[in-house]
Amino acid sequence: MTAVYAATGIDVKPTERVPNSPPDSKERLGDRWQAVAVEAKLMDTSKEFHIIPPGGGGTSVGWVRVMDVSSEPLPSRVASVTGSPELVALSLDGRRLLAVTEEDDEYWIVIRTFD
Repeated sequence: MTAVYAATGIDVKPTERVPNSPPDSKERLGDRWQAVAVEAKLMDTSKEFHIIPPGGGGTSVGWVRVMDVSSEPLPSRVASVTGSPELVALSLDGRRLLAVTEEDDEYWIVIRTFD
């Protein structure tokens, strides 16, 4: 739950904001997510990281180690299954958290770094 609060707490400020009203908003979100994930080094060279399963009940499952072999941005794939691009991901070393949240009329990409 610490990770969820780090991404959704009231003091959280987004690293990136993407308006969700334009028709291409999910594509823009995906493009920005990909760029931010690379820059923040979410994935190692094997393209592995942890994710809380999106949708209801994911926090009760906890972190799941995954390998991202798709070229389609992760928020788009999550939205196709859950209806929302919201997700929380963590680097394998547990130091870099990236999340997508939906706030009013925009998507937020949030980065948090832990020592």
